[in-house]
Amino acid sequence: MTKTKSSSKSSSSKAEKCACGKDCKCACCERESAFPICFLACVMTAVLVALAFAISFTTVFSYDLKHKYGTRFSGQFAEDLQNAEDGKMLEISAGSVVDFYESGQTGFIYASSDQCSECASFEERLVNIASGLGTLPNVYHYNYPANNDPSEYDYYAMTITSDGETDPVLLYVRGGKIYDRLDDYYGEAGVSSFLAKYKEAN
Repeated sequence: MTKTKSSSKSSSSKAEKCACGKDCKCACCERESAFPICFLACVMTAVLVALAFAISFTTVFSYDLKHKYGTRFSGQFAEDLQNAEDGKMLEISAGSVVDFYESGQTGFIYASSDQCSECASFEERLVNIASGLGTLPNVYHYNYPANNDPSEYDYYAMTITSDGETDPVLLYVRGGKIYDRLDDYYGEAGVSSFLAKYKEAN
């Protein structure tokens, strides 16, 4: 009778012991409570892997596109620069815009769209003010041909200059990167101070 009690006691003691061989109630030994943690860890791992793939794909795609256009239009800005005329703002092509950024140029880029109703009056003010300040040779105009079936290069040039906006956009680009942008397109004082601020840097 004593033996039976002892054997039932030892069997219940064995049942309470963990897989690690100790009498504990840790989560690693209790399978039911470990399942939600394992499931959450799996889900988090899957999300992180998917995010890493998405970031890698976007980065590679952007780099390939930039590299493709940069190689395609290398030297285009210097070529367009040869067509500059005194007293006139130089019109540059989409390829020239790409090359301007890629080759680390410095100057002002005025981007507009042929759907922009305010661009003609702004352009006239810009030319007059830039001529008076002596900065006109450093102001380059890119016109996005929205009404004339723009090419993929035009679309890319408009994206990197003005994020697809149709309002007039005047940028100061330094070393191939957008350094500043004019916010007031309506007053002459704003245009004048913007051009004068970076006159010496060109």
